[in-house]
Amino acid sequence: MKDACMRDLVCWINKNVEVGDQMIGYELIAGKVGYNRTSIRERMAKLGCLGIVSIAPGKRTVLLKDPLSEEEYF
Repeated sequence: MKDACMRDLVCWINKNVEVGDQMIGYELIAGKVGYNRTSIRERMAKLGCLGIVSIAPGKRTVLLKDPLSEEEYF
């Protein structure tokens, strides 16, 4: 995985979120991972395109499947 932010985000998700769980807000994740909210939002959008998370306006992001199962796409 070439993108350090994506790597750190996926590791955090893997350790802290179970499949089917709603995630905390991007600003809180950013603080825990050590990147800004915009960087987290961009990486979450990529995870959404891969079908790993479900993103809906006004709702919490939901983890749909294990992000490490798709690691070759990062």
